[in-house]
Amino acid sequence: MDLVNKKEFLQKNGYCEFSLSEFNESFVSILEKIKYKLGDTDYIKDFKRLRFDYHNPSKRIQISDGFETYELCNDKKIECIQKYDEEGIAQIWLLRDAFFGNESYRKELENVFYEILKYFYGKSEKDVNIEIQWTLYNEGCFLKDHNDGQGDEYQNTCAILIYLNEEWDENWGGNLVLRNTKDSNDKNKKTIYKVIPKFGTVAIIDLEEFDTAHAVEKVIGEHNRFTILAFATSKEKRKRQIL
Repeated sequence: MDLVNKKEFLQKNGYCEFSLSEFNESFVSILEKIKYKLGDTDYIKDFKRLRFDYHNPSKRIQISDGFETYELCNDKKIECIQKYDEEGIAQIWLLRDAFFGNESYRKELENVFYEILKYFYGKSEKDVNIEIQWTLYNEGCFLKDHNDGQGDEYQNTCAILIYLNEEWDENWGGNLVLRNTKDSNDKNKKTIYKVIPKFGTVAIIDLEEFDTAHAVEKVIGEHNRFTILAFATSKEKRKRQIL
């Protein structure tokens, strides 16, 4: 399936997957600068913020705290996994707090996302804002079924994910799974598509019309799964919300 067909697939189904190299070969060299190679311990050290959400009928806990070191952050992650029942955990993962020190490189990366948006949505920087996160899912991390659109007037246009791992095995978990429904609580939901997080793979999830329920499988074993995630948000809708 070529890019034209994948664009049509996105318009018809609300999601698509493609290789960054087939979109623009020159963009791969930009991504190479932040590729994760197995065993690169220096790469991990800047992921010092924890995202953790837990809720049951009587308790709700949200953590989005930064720590002095990756080790302290990861220890807190382990503590949360051990302390709270998995049924009540909605999400648990790490992210890099200070995204980039190099502003010119950040602009390069933002341009990659804007070019993807231009092709698949016909939108540019005047139409949408890009908010980028650099995330880490390591052992025990997962994200349960959820939606990111939250209604017609919500500002999100789409989510674009670009994966950074030089190698990844589907059996390690950490795969993005898309369901056959918008209802993340549907007990009869089924997986209709799975994205394996290998280097240069790009996934788009439409949040304007489809807002498909999706999740990230729990990472099994001592593996580190890195992703650049961008939410494209409508400037027009945001302006209406503020007013």
